[in-house]
This record gives sequence, structure tokens and C-alpha cells, in this order.
Amino acid sequence: MALLSFCSVARQLSAAPALNQQPVVATCLASDAVQELVGHQQWVKAVQALHLFLSQHSSCPDAQYLLGYVLLRANQPDASLKAYSEAAKLRPPSSDDFTSVASDYILLTDYSDAQRWLLRAVAMSPVNPQAWYLLGRTQYNLDLNDAAIESFNHSLIVLPHDPKSEYNLGLAYERLQRIDLARSAYQTAIEWGEAKESKDAQPFLDLGLLIRSQGSPQEALPYLQKAAGFSPGNPLVYQELGRTLNDLGRFEEAIVALKVATSLAPSAEPPHFFLGRAYRSAGRSLEASEQFAIVQKLTGNASSSTTPNTDHP
Repeated sequence: MALLSFCSVARQLSAAPALNQQPVVATCLASDAVQELVGHQQWVKAVQALHLFLSQHSSCPDAQYLLGYVLLRANQPDASLKAYSEAAKLRPPSSDDFTSVASDYILLTDYSDAQRWLLRAVAMSPVNPQAWYLLGRTQYNLDLNDAAIESFNHSLIVLPHDPKSEYNLGLAYERLQRIDLARSAYQTAIEWGEAKESKDAQPFLDLGLLIRSQGSPQEALPYLQKAAGFSPGNPLVYQELGRTLNDLGRFEEAIVALKVATSLAPSAEPPHFFLGRAYRSAGRSLEASEQFAIVQKLTGNASSSTTPNTDHP
């Protein structure tokens, strides 16, 4: 009901020129204590404080919209949508509000509705880079890759040299088999990310995998090694590093990497399978058999069929 409520309220508001419309009630702000909790990202406490504040100031749109945002950050999308539904009765949503509503739908894996609200967000504010980025991600998840490319390019116009948007542009190009453009985008994302203190392993991982798929494991190896260095807790990175080392005949190094992958994702089938292959390549048949036995036990468990990519956007 909350989802329908937000949709119906937003439709009513969309009939009016929302950008020029005055708020239904006077603007108000939540207390300094609430703002401090939000600033320190103490989402659960902020939710409690906002509920208390709104029990005494129920007509405050800013606090109601803030509650929707805080519930989103607390990973409570259903409750967040209910809060946004109430907030939309008090004043029209902004571009950022529509972006947050869409983020709730993304958490609920309802990408069609997410796209609808993100299109509203960018129509209302074409210079909202987060809305363009999330629109591209949503269209990518809907397999609307040409549209995703257009959205990521819009994001890059608004926020130039953004490694995240450039990397995702590469994903969309690769899905469309536009390999040269994908490779260029991954490489550009890596270059733009060099100045950042915290490095993103994903462009290194995907560029390495792309190069390996073109029959060049030796060229791919340095990118996968860097990905492992930047994301030591990601089992997929170590799995693919191990596979590449195995392809290069560096079996003992492959075993080390794949053992890390199995330790990080013990219930995932693929790392055990590839570790078994590496053991077999190294002539360690007994240990290979042990890994293939684990694979047999895990087969049929849907949750074990893929290796988690813990850094994926």
C-alpha cells in the first residue's frame, strides 16, 4: 500500500509545476541532535530520533523526507517508501528525493519502478550526477545497454573524470561486445582512480578478465594481481587470479590464490572446482579429489553456484 500511496501522491504533484510550487507547509528542520546523528551516519538512532521529532512536528516536510532518506541508509526500503509517501503529501519531491525513492526500489530489485523515478529525477534536474549514474546502473540491470551508455555519458558530462561512471560505461560496452570501447573505458577508469586514496578493484578485475578472454593471460595477470591487492577480501578476485596463474602454468601460485578464494567463500562451488583443477595440474591428485568431492556436495545448492563479487556496484 505504501508503494501505491507514493505513486498516487507523486502523480498528483506532477500535474503542477513542482519546481516553482511553494511547500504545502512552512519549511522546518529537525533538531540539531538529529542532524548530528545523521552526520555521524548513526542511522538506527537517527530513525528513532526522527520518529520522536515527528510525533511532535507531524507537519514538518523536511523531517519527513529526512526520515525517508535515513530509512533508506538503514537498509529499510519498505519503511523508507512509506516515509516518502507521507512526505510527498506535505510538499513536492525534489530530484534528490526521487533519486532516493528510486534507490529504495533498487534495493527491492524492482528496476522498472526505479527507472521510472530516476527518469523523473533527471528530468527535474539534468545536472544530478547521482541520478544519472543510478539510472545507468538500473538500465544496465534491465539489459537496456544502449540507454545505460547514454546515462553514464550524461553522468560524466555533469561530473567529469568520475571513475565509477567510466567503469560502468565499460561494463555496458562489453555486454554489447564493443570490446575496444570497453577496454578503453576500463583503462580510463583506472587512470582516473589513481588519484583516489581508496582504489576500486573492479576496473582492474574486469579489464584483466577481458584481456584474458582475448587469449592474453600474461598481459591480464598484473591487473588481477592489483585487484587482489586492492580487495583482499573478495573471493572472485582471488578465484580469477588463481585461474590465470593456472593457465600460465604457475600451478603452486595458483593453488595459493585459489585456497584464499575457498577460505573467503567456503560454500561457493567454483573456487573448489578451480582449486581441484590446479591441484590436478600440479600432480597433487589426492588433494584434487578432495576438492572435487566438496564440489559434488555443493552441487545443487543454488546459493553456491556462483562466487561472490563482494565489491560489485
